[in-house]
Amino acid sequence: MKKLSLIMSACLMGMIAQAQLIDDFSVAGLGQYAQTAVLDNGVAEANVSFSDATGALVGSYGGTVNQPEQVLFLRSDFNLAVGSMLLVDAVFLTQTSQMDFGIAVSATGSPLAASLADTDTRDLFNWAAVYVRPSQNAVRSTSSINGAVVTGTGVLTIDETLVSQLFIERNTSTDFTLGYYDTRANRIVSRTVSFTATDVGTAIGFYTDLRAAGGSLGSLDNLRIATIPEPASGALLGVGTLAVVLARRRGR
Repeated sequence: MKKLSLIMSACLMGMIAQAQLIDDFSVAGLGQYAQTAVLDNGVAEANVSFSDATGALVGSYGGTVNQPEQVLFLRSDFNLAVGSMLLVDAVFLTQTSQMDFGIAVSATGSPLAASLADTDTRDLFNWAAVYVRPSQNAVRSTSSINGAVVTGTGVLTIDETLVSQLFIERNTSTDFTLGYYDTRANRIVSRTVSFTATDVGTAIGFYTDLRAAGGSLGSLDNLRIATIPEPASGALLGVGTLAVVLARRRGR
């Protein structure tokens, strides 16, 4: 068992070295990101805010309960290339409010913001997101392809406390696989999204749908781009995940 642990650790260190860290939120400031509300429910208020004061990214909501505000928090200085995956570590506490938090890829880092004139601009550009919805004990995904917004599909039942990482893999110039890793390092796919355009992935970042007054929802950390792993090594992606697995084995 000790030899196996050393082999697994060595494989993990190799993959970490190959990963391109985008943000570990250890330095205060989120100026690289552009925040855009793409669904505002007709309220036309900026109720969502982000903070990295804890050393991870936290999203919070300060508006009226049950008035959803869907927000993309994107940056355009990194591209998600074919054969690569966007990956983030997730820490969610038990939560009953209907709020979503996850990662996204987009064709633009500055989409048109929702307003009273058009409260839903999600259909004006190509993008996809995968996120945790604690109130339903689920991981879900949303996409917008050529003006058609698709949500409520690819729903995976999982307790929010068991989600270790979220990922978006770019398999081809137009195909993306969305899903998560659990705390046992299992890779679970929500769905594959196929675009007709090849510009998705030129902007990357985060997605939220927040609607609980005074509420915050877990944290996301260590946003990075890594090579899509071979199936045999996929379970070695998470530092925290691997540590949990090995600690359990040693405990036995």
